[in-house]
Amino acid sequence: MLVVDDDPSSRAIVVLWLSEAGLRTREASSGEEALAAVAAAHDDIDVILLDVMMPGADGFEVLRRIKGEPRSSLIPIVFLSASAGDAHVVRGFKAGAVDYLQKPISGPILVTKVQAVVERGRAERALEDKLRSAEENATHDMLTGLANRRDFEHRLAEMVANSVRHREPLALLMIDIDKFKSINDELGHPIGDEALKHLGAKLLGVTRAGDRAFRYGGEEFVLLLQKCDRVGAVAIFDRLGESLRVTPLEIEGGKRVPFSVSGGISSMEADNGFRPENMVGRADSELYVAKRGGRDRVAVEGSGTLAEGTSAVGQRAPRGQEP
Repeated sequence: MLVVDDDPSSRAIVVLWLSEAGLRTREASSGEEALAAVAAAHDDIDVILLDVMMPGADGFEVLRRIKGEPRSSLIPIVFLSASAGDAHVVRGFKAGAVDYLQKPISGPILVTKVQAVVERGRAERALEDKLRSAEENATHDMLTGLANRRDFEHRLAEMVANSVRHREPLALLMIDIDKFKSINDELGHPIGDEALKHLGAKLLGVTRAGDRAFRYGGEEFVLLLQKCDRVGAVAIFDRLGESLRVTPLEIEGGKRVPFSVSGGISSMEADNGFRPENMVGRADSELYVAKRGGRDRVAVEGSGTLAEGTSAVGQRAPRGQEP
């Protein structure tokens, strides 16, 4: 509890009552000191008991500034005042105070009201945490921590529109773990999960500011590469492959589980008229070309070739079942 009062004796009485009830307290002797305390430790404050009439920043000013700061706006504030006229009380509630106690303060009433405010505040924060978690889970993959397919579809529409509007390139790189079924069959699904998490971390390591990484489903991932053409997307795929080779997945006992990935690239850029249609399907088709071409490589739409790094190594193959 943060007790704010410029009168030392009034502050001491409030602290005594709260402390005897088992509530931890901090003290501030002015509005400015209170604001500094909130800025430094807003997460640790359950309730602010705030004197209204203080020199400098009075209680109304302190409340206004606390409520105006997102990090502290949810901290409940109880006003303490020797003046409790109707206009004063109404002004306090309109400003955002949750309760109003008149001096001299009754200890039992003070403790009961503060405990009720604390319990209500903690319940509200717990509910907000659950809602935030539910929202996070709705747009993020729980295993890898990356955004999921639902969020991808939203971001794709947003980034495609931005690319068209500003005539800036956008590349979509679809990535799939090679022989992922063998990892699961030979080493078990927990190791397969570790491979997925390892790749997710590597994707974040090769993306730039403005790029987005997603787990599309199963062992498929997608990168949306802002202001990036096909050549740039191949370079990012190269960096990803090199990162996986240099630091492969390590499991318990120090055993290494190396794996590679294949990729397919579609794009919106000047030489294709910033074509927005079916970027996912186009990249997916190229991914299957890369798989049929020997894996551990990327296929780029419009090139007619497979590329291992940036070198052409083969011709298009018909799409078929994943090797």
